[in-house]
Amino acid sequence: MAARHRKRVAAERTIYLQVEVEQEARELLTINMHCGLGNLAVSQPSCCHGGMAARHRKGATGSSRDLSFLNNFSLILYAFDEFNNLRSSLCNSSISQSLSSAMPPKGSMRAGILAGCPSLARGIREAGVGFEPQTYRSVTPRSNHLSHLVSLLLLLFYSPRMEVADIGLIGLAVMGQNLVLNMNDHGFTVVVFNRTVSKVDQFLANEAKGTKVIGAKSLEDFVRALKKPRIAMLLVKAGAAVDDFIAKLLPLLDENDIIVDGGNSEFTDTERRCTELAKKGILYVGSGVSGGEEGARHGPSLMPGGNPKAWPSIKPIFQSIAAKAKTGEPCCDWTGSGGAGHFVKMVHNGIEYGDMQLIAEAYHLMRELGGLSNQEMSQIFKKWNEGPLESYLIEITGHILSFEDKDGSMLIDHILDTAGQKGTGKWTAICGLERGSPITLIAEAVFSRILSSMHDARVEASEILPTVSKSGPVDKKEFVEKVRQALFASKVISYTQGFMLLHRAHVDFGWKLDLGAIALMWRGGCIIRSKFLGNIKEAFVKNPELGNLLLDPFFTNIIKDCQTTWREVVATAALNGVPVPAFSSALAFYDGMRCPRLPANLLQAQRDYFGAHQFERIENPGTFVHADWTGHGGSVASSTYQA
Repeated sequence: MAARHRKRVAAERTIYLQVEVEQEARELLTINMHCGLGNLAVSQPSCCHGGMAARHRKGATGSSRDLSFLNNFSLILYAFDEFNNLRSSLCNSSISQSLSSAMPPKGSMRAGILAGCPSLARGIREAGVGFEPQTYRSVTPRSNHLSHLVSLLLLLFYSPRMEVADIGLIGLAVMGQNLVLNMNDHGFTVVVFNRTVSKVDQFLANEAKGTKVIGAKSLEDFVRALKKPRIAMLLVKAGAAVDDFIAKLLPLLDENDIIVDGGNSEFTDTERRCTELAKKGILYVGSGVSGGEEGARHGPSLMPGGNPKAWPSIKPIFQSIAAKAKTGEPCCDWTGSGGAGHFVKMVHNGIEYGDMQLIAEAYHLMRELGGLSNQEMSQIFKKWNEGPLESYLIEITGHILSFEDKDGSMLIDHILDTAGQKGTGKWTAICGLERGSPITLIAEAVFSRILSSMHDARVEASEILPTVSKSGPVDKKEFVEKVRQALFASKVISYTQGFMLLHRAHVDFGWKLDLGAIALMWRGGCIIRSKFLGNIKEAFVKNPELGNLLLDPFFTNIIKDCQTTWREVVATAALNGVPVPAFSSALAFYDGMRCPRLPANLLQAQRDYFGAHQFERIENPGTFVHADWTGHGGSVASSTYQA
């Protein structure tokens, strides 16, 4: 049983071999088997335990030639485990010295093996062994140096673990797989690992077949494969899984090695990890990755931040695989220290929530009040994508509305109206509250998804709560143009609020965020990529400390041109009972921002009345006073009630 188990384990380990090399090894072993190489006792390598050959001599002669290739190959692989001295030195990266003692000299079997196995020769050269096969005379395979053949195959067996990979990636879901293939396309060697180890084999046998991608079956193998400083990228579920992998990687890493978290982690977690790992000499990076599966494969938007010492090492890889703006610039740059990268990605997702809600409301208005069909709306969105509203989300909406189900009907009409969410929009809304940044449209977009999820409650209420009669038919062309302008103005507000939150973080956390560079990062590869991000970049180039995009002339003029129809669309929706919370919130934000005197004076008076919270007088700002409200006609005494 033990022998069968050892052979089975040895056979399973053959999957480490790349297909090209395995085929060459198969041919080479077949030749040598026919030449009488079945006897393992012929030659013992100097690093081999003396008893190994004797234990296998009897079973390896005669009948061994009748074994299948796999059994012979498994037996040789099992012999690898017997070479303890060589194995130990390989694990300690003393490969050149070990091989020089184990390999035959010039003009021997070594040259013949290398001549017949070019991929093996290439692997040896890449591993740093200083010789070229063409410098040795070809000899007949009958030289019968099994020990040297085993030594060479042992090198191949361990080659995935000998510091050949530029970067490693843990997490082989679709996003991870596509990012690996993207790196491979750009000439980088990637080693991969997955908690479910079988996924490594599946990936190498399918999507990564024929690539330079290396599979690792353990974190130890994964780390040994990486060039120094090692770059280990995590693309796993945010939260405990990230901390778990960090804890397992730490004992295997050296000072100045790099861990990159490419998942949707909360920026506060990234800030904590960055600080903790810096104390242990590990450089930690939290990088936003946007663009979905397609972006990961062909060019995502990347938003790295964390320990700035890591940037020179990851920059060549990240900027190579990132999407490129139309100007050719990579949609990737360093965002800042600590949790800056994941903060930027969080705000990106918040803007994404706002954009999607605005587009959904435009669709709702055209369907409910404009009476437009899906096909008509599809053409409208496609036309809008040719102008100032050009963006990825407008583009895909045009495709979605013309997509047919199997029966020829429109698929959009069969999709339940309950929207899910993964939480990043909620994080943005909460962060806006915590930082005192009024991202009202983004928060409204989050609440709209929550309301949509209350499907049964809405259906029940629709049968009880009264509504209003909708107005008569509208001029479709005119109405569509009004909706377009309202959408454009509201979209400006969505981005204004997002960049206000970024500016607040820039001030509060001292991250020195380059808001213009962030706008450029979002020009390509990501979900919110849009034409006017170029105008946002220009606004921050002109004024890096711009705290409100609405004050830039370009955006001021957009609102000026759209304001009248924007108000009309919101009013029409309200009069006809069509909910447009994002449009309405955007307009309310704009009006609040341009209002020189808001009714907050009454709010503060109320707070002082019931809670003695004090207030500032217009003629003496900065000095807080309390009024004796009950002594001048009031009937409720002040208290310490907090509100």
